[in-house]
Amino acid sequence: ARNRLQASETALSSVDSSIVRLLELAEQGVNGTTGAAGRAMLSNEVDGIRSNLIAISNTAVEGKFLFAGTRTQTQPFSGPPAGPVLYAGDANSIQVDVSIGVPITVNLTGSQVFYGTGGQGSSTDVFQAVTDLRDGLVNNNVAQIQTAYANLKGIQDHFSEMATLIGGRQASLDQLESNLEEFTLSLKAIQGSYEDLDYPAAITEFVKLENVQQASLSTLGRMSRQSLFDYLS
Repeated sequence: ARNRLQASETALSSVDSSIVRLLELAEQGVNGTTGAAGRAMLSNEVDGIRSNLIAISNTAVEGKFLFAGTRTQTQPFSGPPAGPVLYAGDANSIQVDVSIGVPITVNLTGSQVFYGTGGQGSSTDVFQAVTDLRDGLVNNNVAQIQTAYANLKGIQDHFSEMATLIGGRQASLDQLESNLEEFTLSLKAIQGSYEDLDYPAAITEFVKLENVQQASLSTLGRMSRQSLFDYLS
C-alpha cells in the first residue's frame, strides 16, 4: 500500500511541475513581444512536456500500472504525438486490507486524475489542454493560448486536490503503522516476561516442591491409619 501511494504522490508532483512550466510557456505565448516564430519555438517544448505527461500517466510499480484502475497489466494511456490521448483502464478502485477490517484505497484511476470531472476532451482534460496550447502556439492563435492557460489553471487546482487525497491516505497509513508498532512493543514485553523465565531453575524448584508435597501426603496417610493403641504403645 505504501509503495503505491508514494509512487502516486511522486507522479502527481511531477505532473504539477509540468503544469507550472506549461503555464509559464503560455504566458510567454500571449506576450505581445513574442512573434509567430517565437511561439512556434515554444511549441517544441510543449510537445516534449506532453510526451512526458503521457509517460507519467503510464507509471508502473512492481510491474503494475498505477493509473489503470484494476486493469493493472494494461497500459492505460496512448495516443499520437499531437492527437487525443485514449484511456484503456477502468474506473475501479483497488483496496488493500492493511489490518483486520481496515481497508485502504491505494490507487487513483487514470480518468479521474488526467481527464478530471469533465471527462476526455473537456476543459478538465490535461492532455487536451496541452494539445490546445501547442496548437495555439503553432498557429499563432493568442485566443486559443489564453483558453488553454485558463484550463491549465483549473487543472492545476485539480491535481492539488488529488495530491491532498493521496496525502490523507498516507497519513492514515502512518497512523495505523504507529498503532501497530505500539501493539507490537506490548506483545514483545509480554513475550519477554515468558522468555526471561529461568526454566531449569523453575523445573528444579517445581520438583523440590513436588517432593515436599509427596512427603507430606505420605505422612498424612500414615497418620490417618494410626489408632489410639499405636500411640499408647
